Amino acid sequence: MACIHRTPAAIAISVAFATCAQGGTASSAPAATPIEEIVVTGSRIRRDAAHAHGLHLSLQPKDTERSGLTSLGDIMARLPASSSPLNTRFNSSGNFGFPADGGGVAAGTAQVDLRHLGAKRVLVLVDGLRWVNGASGSGVSGAADLNTIPASIVERVEVSLEGASAIYGSDAIAGVVNIFTARVEGFSASVYNGGYQHGGVTRHAELALGRSGATFASLHANFTEQRGLSANAQERTRWPFPGTGVRHGSTFTPQGRVIFTDPNTGQFVNCALDTGVVGTPRYDAVDPCGANDDYHPWSNADRFNHAPYNLVVTPSRRASLFARVEHDLSPRLRLYGRALLNNRQSINQAAPEPLWAGSIAESGSVLDDIVIAADNPHNPFGFDLGKDAWATRRPLESGPRIFKQDVDTRYVALGAQGTRSVLERTFHWDANFV
Repeated sequence: MACIHRTPAAIAISVAFATCAQGGTASSAPAATPIEEIVVTGSRIRRDAAHAHGLHLSLQPKDTERSGLTSLGDIMARLPASSSPLNTRFNSSGNFGFPADGGGVAAGTAQVDLRHLGAKRVLVLVDGLRWVNGASGSGVSGAADLNTIPASIVERVEVSLEGASAIYGSDAIAGVVNIFTARVEGFSASVYNGGYQHGGVTRHAELALGRSGATFASLHANFTEQRGLSANAQERTRWPFPGTGVRHGSTFTPQGRVIFTDPNTGQFVNCALDTGVVGTPRYDAVDPCGANDDYHPWSNADRFNHAPYNLVVTPSRRASLFARVEHDLSPRLRLYGRALLNNRQSINQAAPEPLWAGSIAESGSVLDDIVIAADNPHNPFGFDLGKDAWATRRPLESGPRIFKQDVDTRYVALGAQGTRSVLERTFHWDANFV
């Protein structure tokens, strides 16, 4: 019978037999040595690893320096549990509907999304305290913007993939991300410069200094400039889907398209305007989209390639100052403070805004209610175009949609933490103001 031997540390962390039977005698395993308490992300309750449940991931951004990633959002997007969060590689234009609750998503934001449950359901902590939510075009977003946290101040990131809504609230349904800031001893400086074959150059500089003792203090200064990279710069991003041409392009074309049922003939019409037509087009009610008018039957070849207007890497400039102070009043009492000033300037770009009139789209937009009257000089059909109809066009002459953001984030956290023994039990407490 084989005898299993384990080290004292292994016995303390896992379940193991304390003795091993060999020839009818029992030999005692080495005595287990106690391990230090470990604070597990997902709860402020202190537990050791032997009693910690759930799936946890740990990430050290310093290990990803060779990848050239200078945004914490881009680093978090590489996690196996990450889905499709907004980041500097996501050219999200607009504010996704400007919801009335202010929960829109501003272009240029970087977020963390676990298991496709949405960024609003992931709680972001910094040193165990809630981080401020990002800004959007309609107010304060429902999710944290990781672009407000410089990647260089992060020592490690712990991710709890178990739902923690019972402890923290509904914003922790998908999990908890706890970002631990670095302790700096002495002085350090670093610079980075890199880019892609066709552009997208990124420059990053960091200065950090700190001292330890009864009072620990550190200061980080960061500057990152990331230039944009156009989707038109390389072949695989030049089309909506690589290598498919305009097959998956937009139905909103520069020349225009009409869909309706002619009330005079009862004939269904789905036509695109011929290229090069100017002024009021001709329409033949007897033979719609035929040789005697300025329209032709709609097909996928008429779709519009919007990809060249987009960006693969969005321009972004971020500057920040982060300070951290801790002072031990006694072995059982510590005072601490955190302060951050961060500015982000970013740009997103998309193809010119598509326009339409008519109710077929049922988008909920005010454009659904627009009616092009029969006596409109630009209406060649001789009847109102609105209800149960659709007339579309993409005005290239207006230029692309460009969204610029200039966001300032100010964060201060003050607190005290300590331990106290009562009736032979040790209590840990933490009081803070953010």
